[in-house]
Amino acid sequence: MLYFIIVMYMNTSENNFLDANTAFLAMNYADIIMSSTDMISCVIGKFIVGISSMNRLSTFLNSEELSENTMVGTSNNSFSVITFHRASFSWNQSGPIILKDINLSILPGELVAIIGAVGSGKSSLLCAILGEMFKVHGHLNVKSTLSYVSQKSWIQNNSVKENILFGLPFENCLYQEVLEGCALKSEVEKMPGGDDSEIGENGVNLSGGQKQRISLARAVYNQADIYLLDDPLSALDSHVSEEIFNNVISKRGMLKEKIRLLVTYNMNCLSSVDRIIVLSNGSIVGLGTYGELCQQGIINPAFLEYLSKSLAKKGAVKPTYKVAPTYYSLKMNQGTEIIKSGLTSSCHVIRQQHIIHDEQAEMGKVKWSLYWMLVQGLGWKQSVIILVFLLAYHAMFNVGNIWLANWNDDMLLNNFTSLPGNTTERYQRNSYYLSVYTVFGILQTLCAFVYMLLLQFRQISASRKFHTQLLHSIMNAPVRFFDSTPIGRILNRFGEDIVSVDYDIYIKANYTLNNALRCLATLIFISCIMSRFLIVVAVVVGVLYIIQQLYIRSSCQLRRMASIQQSPIFIHFSETLSGISVIRAYQAQSRFIREMFTKIDNFQGLRIASIAIARWFEARLDILSSIIIGASTIFAVVNRHSLSPGIVALIVTCAIRVNKEMSKFATIFGELENDVVSIERIQQFSKIENENSFTRNNLSTNDKDWLTTGSIQFIEYCASYGAGNSPVLRHVNFSIKGGEKIGIVGKTGAGKSSIAMALFRFMEETGGSVLIDSVNIAHVNLKSLRNNLTILPQEPVLFTGTLRFNLDPRGEQTDSEIWKALELSHLKTCVEGLPNKLDYEVEEAGENLSMGQRQLLCLARTLLKKTKILILDEPTASIDLETEIVINKTIFGEFSQCTVLTITHRLNTVLHFDKILVMDEGQAVEFDTPQNLLSRPDSLFYSMSQNGFSVQNSAV
Repeated sequence: MLYFIIVMYMNTSENNFLDANTAFLAMNYADIIMSSTDMISCVIGKFIVGISSMNRLSTFLNSEELSENTMVGTSNNSFSVITFHRASFSWNQSGPIILKDINLSILPGELVAIIGAVGSGKSSLLCAILGEMFKVHGHLNVKSTLSYVSQKSWIQNNSVKENILFGLPFENCLYQEVLEGCALKSEVEKMPGGDDSEIGENGVNLSGGQKQRISLARAVYNQADIYLLDDPLSALDSHVSEEIFNNVISKRGMLKEKIRLLVTYNMNCLSSVDRIIVLSNGSIVGLGTYGELCQQGIINPAFLEYLSKSLAKKGAVKPTYKVAPTYYSLKMNQGTEIIKSGLTSSCHVIRQQHIIHDEQAEMGKVKWSLYWMLVQGLGWKQSVIILVFLLAYHAMFNVGNIWLANWNDDMLLNNFTSLPGNTTERYQRNSYYLSVYTVFGILQTLCAFVYMLLLQFRQISASRKFHTQLLHSIMNAPVRFFDSTPIGRILNRFGEDIVSVDYDIYIKANYTLNNALRCLATLIFISCIMSRFLIVVAVVVGVLYIIQQLYIRSSCQLRRMASIQQSPIFIHFSETLSGISVIRAYQAQSRFIREMFTKIDNFQGLRIASIAIARWFEARLDILSSIIIGASTIFAVVNRHSLSPGIVALIVTCAIRVNKEMSKFATIFGELENDVVSIERIQQFSKIENENSFTRNNLSTNDKDWLTTGSIQFIEYCASYGAGNSPVLRHVNFSIKGGEKIGIVGKTGAGKSSIAMALFRFMEETGGSVLIDSVNIAHVNLKSLRNNLTILPQEPVLFTGTLRFNLDPRGEQTDSEIWKALELSHLKTCVEGLPNKLDYEVEEAGENLSMGQRQLLCLARTLLKKTKILILDEPTASIDLETEIVINKTIFGEFSQCTVLTITHRLNTVLHFDKILVMDEGQAVEFDTPQNLLSRPDSLFYSMSQNGFSVQNSAV
């Protein structure tokens, strides 16, 4: 920029003379223009980002919303509380109709069961009543308040008590009655903190049954007029299910005067309800009492008798319905709680009341090692090259300015007598100076271009490196880490902190280094000419250092605190989204919005404090900068007789520039230190213990050559979830032959899922060993071990993407193999009816599929993996029993040569297995064939069959 100004002036000047005033005035103008250009480019970038954000916000705010009048209509029956009249519903306005021409009236006090096959529309019917679906046509009228128990339990990271109260005032009598009715009282009393015991995020420290009971307790405590119960008994033991049905849901229960719509797969309760709704493909195909539907042939009593006889042939005893609360209550020893969870969480023995601890912030200044991490991110060799080009750029800049001053002080050019204007000699001498100045300008531009190009490419590489490092740490963290770390805290690292690395840290490091070099070069230049100016420089730098240290200590701590306060916003947002239908059902939106505002206020208060101390710092920088300008000007005036006009002008110009550069340097360096806190927080997560470190003496085996038969042997095995926790499994001994089918049963918290966790090595072994095909799994590489095992978890896991990706994430199977797996999973017809079939897009967590369909998709994925060992953790809890029978046949047919371990509370599903493993308080107390165990009246399995066994029958 300065070069073009000088060339233009030289070509238009009358005498072709560049005096000091003109040269350094041009330098100042060029500096102003360059600063403005930098600011404009920055503003344009921010403006483009802002426009993009506004467009996204506009798209979101203009997206289709659930209308508040979804539940408003006209009712022909003045006695009905819920009335559908030719009503059809879809999940979005342009989507397919899910519920078709529903005609239904529900009267006050009715108990109505809703049954049907997987994907028939049972949950959708409840969602339509809640107003969660779009009404395509027809009318829906709901006259009263609602309570809702979702099929997938939604539990807050709060105490047991607060989860049940859900914002309502505490009424002790009602509260105690609810605990008793929902079979929670004895369990709550034995928790370390009673009902003030903390529940982990998503109920991670509870069993599926406990989560469902707390959800039901929340609904009952709400004292609404209408109760929508979406399969609340599926994860419960038979006797607990019956107890809750009798005490809460039935005509004699706490809700006897309320409307209850119960989605269920438990066919034993059908004779106890007022009416039954039978759904198929989104339409009501049957409506009436149990007797009426039996007469119509919709419910098949003969099938019940067949199932009972087939089970009796396997050695089953006649079921009774005695309740054994003492045996099935969750036992605690010395204040510890044995907590069962699925494989996506852990089965801890928790001594402390708090599961999720407050996030801890570092104290004091950021460590210099973090700056070294920034250099390592770029690569130290590349950093040296970048620094060389940066120094060369500033050298060319400063040498060019000195050359410009010498040009102005040239004796011949200043003597118009000996060298008149517009002469060839003057033109040639100016051309000489201009040519050299041009070389400096070209070299400066070239160095700047190479420097910025290298920095941009290495910055991208560094950002990727930090992200990969963080992702690797999270993906290889022990399972217990996720139990104690909320998802919002993890999202904050991948969001705010990684974004800071992507966009801020290296850019600010660049500005800081540039400004520091400019300030340093300028101050050295002035000091070389006027040595006494060093005194002023020393004083100003000393004062600046003291002020900056005060500022950085405060600003860094505020940044740490703000980052910590941002995590609760992510946590609350994530928790709210996952439970939005429950929140809306209980009309709790305003409370959750207030809580979000409170968390945002806490965060913004710290941000405002950061801005305030930044302004405080800038005010003191302005004072110091003014001192430098004043001192340099005074020294220049005092030494005017010994300095040439060009040098004096250069000194004053440099002093003005150093004023701005010093202010920028101190401010941006403070911001850089604040942003380095993000590296500090990323490093905290990078230090998480890697679960691969638990492997001892990795075997050099291929993935497929060490496991051939699938035999399993536990030898005096003890394990816990982390140091300091009591053992979850204690001296477990049993041996399974390859290809055997094993049922694992026991009370809640007995250690059933812990057996599966041990096979996957999600636990810390404290004694004994587990052998698979005579190989100690502690010596097997985790990737190899887990590649050879397959789990079908209690809560199905699906990912955003196509059905094909969810079934075959590695792309190893052909379409025909995938369709075969879908057929065996009882899903082929369903998938054929979907748009795009295998390329149908699955939403996050499979939200656009029913719970049963998700479970069946996971089964299909299991069939495609084809491993020697299969573990099923309550695989059929969310599907109808006819489908369950088909699936069991599929498992026994397709996995006939595989070892199958099934964890279940439905005893009838494992009576035809080779052996039964009975767990109790972390120990394998019985291991024998079902027939032998049932023939021994003193066995726990016999006791369970007598006290809690109920034959789950199919009726549709």
